[in-house]
Amino acid sequence: MLYHTKTPHDYVGDFQKAFAHAIATAINNDTNEILIKVHEQRNFDGILSDAIGRIARLLQNIGGIVKLNEVRVYSETERTESLFRSGIIVAAHVKEKCLSYILEDKRATDIIYVPLTQEEYEYYVSTYDSIEI
Repeated sequence: MLYHTKTPHDYVGDFQKAFAHAIATAINNDTNEILIKVHEQRNFDGILSDAIGRIARLLQNIGGIVKLNEVRVYSETERTESLFRSGIIVAAHVKEKCLSYILEDKRATDIIYVPLTQEEYEYYVSTYDSIEI
């Protein structure tokens, strides 16, 4: 299933909404895994760090895995991979090329797209059949 957030200029709020939805979905579908996919590792600074705080710093510093109760959260960039096997992918502020790879990722049970700009949002909702969260 494809999901997206709506307000590209509420960067922190949008990512928090996407992350909360990812946790709930991972628990409900029993995958208990979330992958946060970003363009570069430094994307965990700034907006993502403001949104999920210590979790973002741990994802950046501990090889990309954090356990939140029964849910494991992984991180990947366009150039790195993780031990993520199957579950929810949160595509956070990724470029169109990276998004196209994410949409083809067989590990994804669900994908949540968090656009950075209004143009990215408009392109995504006009191109993909996605549910707003």
